[in-house]
Amino acid sequence: MTFDQSVLIWCVGVPALIASLAFIISWRLQRPNASSVKRTIASMVLGIGWWSAIAVSLSARQDWQTWPSEYWHHCLRALLLWPAISWMPIGTDRQHPHPDHSRSIPTSLAFALLTIAAAVTAVVCLPRGDAWQDTYSSHGPIGVGLVTCMILNTLALDAMSRRGTERWVLLVALASLGGPIALAASTYASLTEWGIAMASATTAITAGSLLVNNPAAKSSIGLILAASSSLVAAGRFQTYEDHPLWLYALLWLLPSLIATIDYFIKSRKSAIRITVSAIIASAAIATSVWYLLIRETEQW
Repeated sequence: MTFDQSVLIWCVGVPALIASLAFIISWRLQRPNASSVKRTIASMVLGIGWWSAIAVSLSARQDWQTWPSEYWHHCLRALLLWPAISWMPIGTDRQHPHPDHSRSIPTSLAFALLTIAAAVTAVVCLPRGDAWQDTYSSHGPIGVGLVTCMILNTLALDAMSRRGTERWVLLVALASLGGPIALAASTYASLTEWGIAMASATTAITAGSLLVNNPAAKSSIGLILAASSSLVAAGRFQTYEDHPLWLYALLWLLPSLIATIDYFIKSRKSAIRITVSAIIASAAIATSVWYLLIRETEQW
């Protein structure tokens, strides 16, 4: 098997297959009049399926190590927290309330658990050890940025999903991976492969949500955004080049930017909202690709 075939199988095909199977199972659990327990299980199944898709891809590309050794591989541990909270209704909408009116936990507790998951993910994503001592001064700002962006993006897309975008909001989550993958591609091949696996798994559940109504689909938003943010952090520490702050802000905050603009056009037709979101996402990704992969850099 050639290198290209291996990448195609383990970074594209297998993640898409695993995520698709998880989507189908979660959809089957979301039958009409399904109990809140089944809805909870459906959300967790989809989240764990997405996580498994990228975990299998990473392990396969690292010669089937039980737990790959690079520091950014440890993000897998923190990302496993997100399926555990994926079922929780983070916010409410008076016009379109959460389908589970009983709301098993209060919104304040859901937000607290979201914050804890974001903080743990940020801490785990930061490299440590003697080889990384020269980066310790940047851990504080990057850690704060990670936590802030994960919370803001998750809340922003959660709110957007309750404005009539349930079927296509995952397209925004998918777009959030474009810039980080470009950053990874400019630094480290293995990291790029992992980003491709994330995109493949996300594409599978996004396509599924466009084809059938699966209320559990949007529950993976937080997990995907956390993975996207982790990919940016890993790319930041894998390069010696100092990229401008605006670029990292664009990579981290694209979902919030799209959700904010969508808020002001929420009364427009879906076709217009999708077009505007697509234009913003395309412009952001194109800018990232140009700056990180195409532009002429100074030769030393």
